[in-house]
Amino acid sequence: MSFENAINLSIRVTPNSHENVKAFGLPGVVEKSFRAQGFVGAIEEGGHLNCRILSMAPHGMGTHTESIRHIVEDGPGVCDVAPLTPFRVRLITLSTVSLGATEETYLAGEPADQVITNSRLKVYLKGFDGKGLIIRTNGELNKTCVDYTSRNPTYFTSEAMANIARSIDHLLVDLPSVDRESDHGLLLNHRSFWKVEVGETRLKSDSRVERTISEMVYAPAHVKDGDYWCLIAVPNIDTDALPCRVLIWK
Repeated sequence: MSFENAINLSIRVTPNSHENVKAFGLPGVVEKSFRAQGFVGAIEEGGHLNCRILSMAPHGMGTHTESIRHIVEDGPGVCDVAPLTPFRVRLITLSTVSLGATEETYLAGEPADQVITNSRLKVYLKGFDGKGLIIRTNGELNKTCVDYTSRNPTYFTSEAMANIARSIDHLLVDLPSVDRESDHGLLLNHRSFWKVEVGETRLKSDSRVERTISEMVYAPAHVKDGDYWCLIAVPNIDTDALPCRVLIWK
């Protein structure tokens, strides 16, 4: 196994810039120089070195990975469940369809919403026994710097997510969320994937605590669909979501 030809599927984020990908109206990454008792952590201001303080909201800025703690009080942090070793993934590209044009469902959806359906997804899962799935959606948006806020991005039908949840432990998508942007806080697809009932805020004995969801992953057009090895790298910080770097290779 060699990393020499690994492809990076994470989006670069530049602090203090308006040109980053973002979602949900969350602030972008803010970088400030540390200052204390005459110390200035900025060389351009006469300091001896750079010492920065970063403020970020991972769910709304760039490629990030989430754990079940995103929807419950007591789940493990993402640093505890992100795989430490490579795993097999299948990269697929799917076109979307309006919810009203399919017989599939989403409780908080509207007919004009663009969705990923199980009818288009299921053929790609057939015969695959790996634990990871990367879904790339067709579209003309520049996914490296778009602001998804109030644009009602594509999401999954309940049937599509139920199928994914049968066999996939690590789901990676190029969307800001697997759920509808405005869904009244139901988070139906997150709950389906992690096996947490609507209204529940604590783990159950059968909750799928080992699983992760990575969002705003970016697979450029030149990267072909197919089966790869994958590595998700996150900082060792105990929280529900963290910026990540996603690498794939044959």
